[in-house]
Amino acid sequence: MPNQLAGEERFKVEYAEVGNLIRHFSNVRSALTTFLLTVGVAAFSAYFQQPQSPSCYFLVVGGLFLVISVAVCLVFSYRTERMSLYQTELWKWSNGDAPYASGNYPAGFKSHKPSPWELLARMRNDPMNWFLIGSISGILLFVCCLLRAGT
Repeated sequence: MPNQLAGEERFKVEYAEVGNLIRHFSNVRSALTTFLLTVGVAAFSAYFQQPQSPSCYFLVVGGLFLVISVAVCLVFSYRTERMSLYQTELWKWSNGDAPYASGNYPAGFKSHKPSPWELLARMRNDPMNWFLIGSISGILLFVCCLLRAGT
């Protein structure tokens, strides 16, 4: 629908739509990452709660869920930052900034392809990604300490 509108109306609709996508991707990232981390920690907990000869199955499942949580967080961080960069392009257009001084409207968020380095830099500056790395490192360190103490 935004492509059928012209000028200012298209900007308003598309800017709001991109804002909604940014919130959606960010919320999905937070919810899924938290859920997957919880499942991973629960699997590690199940390993340590077994009274006799615990199965390594729980360690593998817990580790797998931690890896999946990292992948989910990175995928949705990528999507969030990509939309955020496109929203910046829309804002530049609305202000008449370069490269949109001639009035050319941005191509659209589905075809917007920012530089991979620009995306990585934005993802690197995202506190949620650093929190995830710290959380997983802490969980793995704690599990390793418990495994070592148990042997």
